Amino acid sequence: MFDHIDDIKQMGVDIEIDDFGSGHASLIGLVKLRPKRLKIDRQLIAEVVSSDEQRRVVGSIVEIAKALDVEVIAEGIETEAHAAVLAQLGCDGLQGYAFGYPAPAAETARLFPSVTGGAEEHKAAIGG
Repeated sequence: MFDHIDDIKQMGVDIEIDDFGSGHASLIGLVKLRPKRLKIDRQLIAEVVSSDEQRRVVGSIVEIAKALDVEVIAEGIETEAHAAVLAQLGCDGLQGYAFGYPAPAAETARLFPSVTGGAEEHKAAIGG
């Protein structure tokens, strides 16, 4: 699998590791894969405000990613306190219900017309 990763990256495809810290994502995989970004699993984020141990674990993940020049997104941001702690730990992006809930495409287009307008033009150009 790792043999073709550079070819994929050269085609302009960003590699991202989702749910890091749960399942099969490993530090060795992170080093070999060298993704553009990793998303820290919400299970690690849940107690980051109230637990010094969780904060240290997440902080360590952020430091390792930064050492490898990998962007870090924290998933499961439920409160402003989560956002503050994770920003302080150095996360590049935050994702969760503290910022908004999933919405249909039409609602997204209404809320962010300057972002979604390009998508409609692209879709029309390719006959979609």
